This record gives sequence, structure tokens and C-alpha cells, in this order.
Amino acid sequence: MMRAKQIWLDLRDKKNPDNWADIVNTSPIETVLVLHQSVEKDKGHFGAKINLVYWVTDVAELKKTEAGDTVVSSDETVLQAAGDMGLKRGYCIKIVDQQTMEAAWSRGIHYDYLLVELEDETNIPLELLIAQIEKHQAPTGLFKIIHSLDEFPVVSGVLEKGTDGVVLKCDQQDVIGKIGEVVSESEKVKLDEVEVLGIEYIGMGDRGCIDTTSLMTKDEGMIVGSTSAGGILVCSETHYLPYMELRPFRVNAGGVHSYVLSCDNSTRYISELKAGDKVLSVNTKGDARVLAVGRNKIERRPLLLIKGKIGDVEINSILQDDWHVRVMGADGKPRNITQLRKGDRLLGCLMQSGRHVGIYINETIIEK
Repeated sequence: MMRAKQIWLDLRDKKNPDNWADIVNTSPIETVLVLHQSVEKDKGHFGAKINLVYWVTDVAELKKTEAGDTVVSSDETVLQAAGDMGLKRGYCIKIVDQQTMEAAWSRGIHYDYLLVELEDETNIPLELLIAQIEKHQAPTGLFKIIHSLDEFPVVSGVLEKGTDGVVLKCDQQDVIGKIGEVVSESEKVKLDEVEVLGIEYIGMGDRGCIDTTSLMTKDEGMIVGSTSAGGILVCSETHYLPYMELRPFRVNAGGVHSYVLSCDNSTRYISELKAGDKVLSVNTKGDARVLAVGRNKIERRPLLLIKGKIGDVEINSILQDDWHVRVMGADGKPRNITQLRKGDRLLGCLMQSGRHVGIYINETIIEK
């Protein structure tokens, strides 16, 4: 799965950053980079969802920061002092040659974020930075400074992984309105064909219906699985129901132990989902978008175990044993789970197995 990308808005060169506040507050942007001088003023104008990151050039400027703040600087003396204060830190550097590229990764891997500006149009330095960050198993988030949204899809796809995000410098406020479109287009899940190995009634259990704050379409649903190796695309309730109205905001997602795919290749247990949490809605083309959970409705119901495999990897999903619960067929058409048979083909997704609190870790884990 392609990781969800972040877009930070760079307002450092704006004389009145608060003039951008109204449009930013209603946009998908969640992080804004501002000068340290405007800390108090900006905190009063931007909404609670906006994370302010401060550009700091002198240690003395850190006095205006608070616990939990993030600072970005090109001066490692500033970053060292920020680290002593327990602040999150980002190292910013312009890459113009081999020497500055080496400096970027060798210094950047010690910080929470690495922000790079490239002098040349090539994105080859990003490939090298991604490789070095992975090689050193650094938790550093890599961001490229861009001047146009046109760069976003390319930067997001470098080495198939892409950067963790971009820092957008722009003068046109109307560009902000286009960000939602660009971000949603960048989300992609690789869907695979699932061969059904068997179906088994396993008795009563607790299952959760995930109600979101958005309406889904007939080709959308969620990836649900009992193991971290993968899951099946479970349809949204957008298809014919003989005895009730459609619930296009809902996925009858299955047993409370199940994983549901979320953004950044993370997963959430159905049992822990609550209002305000984020999950991924995925369509039959693998296009994905982040939806907010409005409610998680857990009830005791009869359950059906669907066993399957993607290639040589065995997966399974446990769903409510009811005709109106559908999974997506490999042909892109919904299938009632009570009518599934061994040998049927469905759509699903392989994931990197092995997780703690929904996050992938590289260790040996056996799930049965």
C-alpha cells in the first residue's frame, strides 16, 4: 500500500500568515510551517486541528516554544538545544551537490524530520535519501520542499514508497482548495485475487459495524482480516437490501478481533475503533480515501469464517453470517457471503505481516 502523504504549508515568507488561516482551517492541511516570531499570534488564528511547526534560527527563539512543539532549523546548534528541551525536531537543508546530499542523510537521520530542497529538477537525491533512511532504520520523516502541486504525485511515488510528504511553498490561496483532490488521488492499495479455500459457521460472537461520516459508493468497502498478513474487501452497505434502507456510510466489518486497514499501512482492531478515528475506504481499482469513524456499533451475531489465500499466503476474515453482508468478487461485483463456495474468487489485499498496536514491525510472528 502506498503510504498516506502529508502536505505541510510553508508560510514563512508571508508577512501576515493569519490571513491564510480561514482557508487553511477548512482545508485538508493539518500542518503549517511558520516563523517563530508569530507563535502567539498564529496559535490564536489557526484552528485546533492545525499543527504549527516553527522555523527557528537562534537558540534564544526557543524560549517561545512549549512542550510538544516541533521546530525546524538548518542550524544543528538550535536543534541540539531543542532536543534538550524535549521538542520534536526537523533538519532542513538545500541539496546542491554530493557533499550536501551526504550531509542531508547523515545528519537528518538523527531527527524526527528531514526537510530537503533540491536545486536541480531530478529526484534522484530523494531515492538515495529514502534508501539511507531505510538502511539505518531511522524513524525520520522525509519531506521535500515543492513550489507546485504538480510535483506532488511524482515526489510521492519515488522508489514506489515516496517521501513521507511535501512542504508546499505557494503564493496563490486558491491552490489550497485543490489539495484535497491531490491527496486523495495519491492513496493506492494494491488489490489481489483471493481464492476461497472454505467457509465455516463458527457460532456466536461480537461483530462491529463501522459507520463513517462519509457516504461510500457501490464499489467501495474496507479491507478486513483476522491476521496481519492480509484481508478481504468487505463491501459498504450500498447494495440492495430487501427489508431495510441502504446504509451507504456503513461497512458491516466483522469480528471485533479483526484488523481494518488504515492509513500509513497501519491497521486498527475493530474493537478499539471509536468516533473520530480514521480508516481507509478502498474501491475495486485500489483507490483509497481516509474516512472518519462516526460510530462503531458492536453487537452479538452469528459469525462465518471465510478462509482464503493470496498466492501462497493464507488469510481469513470472520464476518456476520447473514445474506446482506457482502464481499467484493474478483470481477468487481458484490457477493453475498452466505452464497460463497470453495474456489470462488474475491478481492483482497496482502500486507506486511507482524504488527504491534497496528504498526508493522520486522520480527517473526506466527498467526493461525
